[in-house]
Parts: sequence; C-alpha cells; structure tokens
Amino acid sequence: MFQFLSLLYFFKLIALGALPSGAHAPELAADCAQAQDAALCEASRTSFRNDLRQAQDGDAAAQRNVALCLRNGCDGAVQEDPVLGCAWRIVILASGPTPVNRSDLQAFEQECGAMSLARRLAAEGQARVLASPRARGIAP
Repeated sequence: MFQFLSLLYFFKLIALGALPSGAHAPELAADCAQAQDAALCEASRTSFRNDLRQAQDGDAAAQRNVALCLRNGCDGAVQEDPVLGCAWRIVILASGPTPVNRSDLQAFEQECGAMSLARRLAAEGQARVLASPRARGIAP
C-alpha cells in the first residue's frame, strides 16, 4: 500500500511544475574540528561539496550521495538534515530520463515514509526548489 501511495506522491510532484525562486538552504557542511577523525571528515566534506555541485547539475549518482550524507552525516562532515535528504530522494524519483532503480524507491520509502505529514510536505517543497533550474542557493 505504501508503495502505491509513494508512486502517487511521485506523480503529483511531476505535475506541480514551476518552482519558487529565491529559496536558500542553510550551510550544510559541518565543522570538522569536532570530529573524531578530522582528516576523514575533511575528505568527506570535500567529497560532499563536489557531489552537491554535481547534484545541482542533475547528476543522479551525486544526488544519491548527497541524500545519503544528509541522512547519516558522512563521517561528521555534513549536518544531518533528514527532510532535505528526503527532498533529494524526491528529486531523484522525479528526474525523468535518469535511470531510477528499485533501490531509489526503497531509499525514498525508508527515508521519507516514516516522516510526519508536515515534514513530508516540507521535503516536497524543498524538492521543488532543488529541481528548479534556478536552484543554486545551497552553500556547501
């Protein structure tokens, strides 16, 4: 049943169309000075910044990496933000010709499915902004 509702949600996102301009996301990279392994944290932070730039340009693999880091923090390099991570999962599913696989749907269900309605709606709004051609306001 949840899979069916997920697909309905996905198609609703596609139908919504144009996105608001001027949206800004908070700083996402964390301060590695507090990490247990500062060198690993810095390397993960650099990788996240690169992935974020590529994700904004539509690279599906980078979008998956960004969503994962927003969920688990990537070695303390990224501030965890499950709502924004869910938004990237939505972008992946709504990306059209990009090959979407079963693991994308499973990740969406796992990361977005347990959220409250308010958080899912917030993720949907963020996904619309992220999918916009004008979405370049995220500071890594």
